[in-house]
Amino acid sequence: MYYNPLNPTGCNKNDTFTSEFHEGDGELQSSIYMVERGDCTFVTKTRNIAQAGGMMALVIDNTNENITNVIMSDDGTGAGIRIPSVLIGSKDGEILKNFMKTAAQD
Repeated sequence: MYYNPLNPTGCNKNDTFTSEFHEGDGELQSSIYMVERGDCTFVTKTRNIAQAGGMMALVIDNTNENITNVIMSDDGTGAGIRIPSVLIGSKDGEILKNFMKTAAQD
């Protein structure tokens, strides 16, 4: 799993977004990319992750709410996307981000 703090929402499809997810020689570092909700549609986030080589989009909710009431709908452009996307709560997302920061320091 990978989270890019330079592109937390995954909305910016640019060299920084894609290169942050790869190690040297173009090897994929992780197939699960974690991004935060907001700034663009779920479809855009998932498409950007898929185009960067990701196999799954893990979206962290940006508010403390019951995510069972959130619908990750298609914006009408998602027909070509072939990877799953999952929404998790903001508290769980913070736990994962903090764990990843700690693991990176070790």
